Amino acid sequence: MTTRLARITWLTPEEGGRHAPPSGPRYSAPARFEGQTAGPEGANWSLIVDLVSHPPESGDWIAEVRFLVEEAPRECLRFGACFELYEGKKLVARGTILGFVPEIGDEKICRQLARNRIGAVDYLAVGEEADRKG
Repeated sequence: MTTRLARITWLTPEEGGRHAPPSGPRYSAPARFEGQTAGPEGANWSLIVDLVSHPPESGDWIAEVRFLVEEAPRECLRFGACFELYEGKKLVARGTILGFVPEIGDEKICRQLARNRIGAVDYLAVGEEADRKG
């Protein structure tokens, strides 16, 4: 199954979002991707969101995202794609695909991720290069 890194920005209650980001490291919700026509119930595909890191003072997450089902359109997870996460009809977060998920064997990137030393710009550069290679 295709997994990508994404930046997730959780909406505040004042913006109509949640009171706090999810408390656990895994979250699943219906998603609507930019440019995708919504079905009769709104969002079309569920995403699984696995927390990688988040600054304590921020509502942003860096997360691994993948579709709940294999039949979902993998092309929606392309570099730079924007999406929204919903709880029922309520928009709770916005996200952007940043790039590929490092291989387990890529020890340098995995150590930096664990220490939260790679910023979004680094993810973007790495992800863009990986998407160009296919």
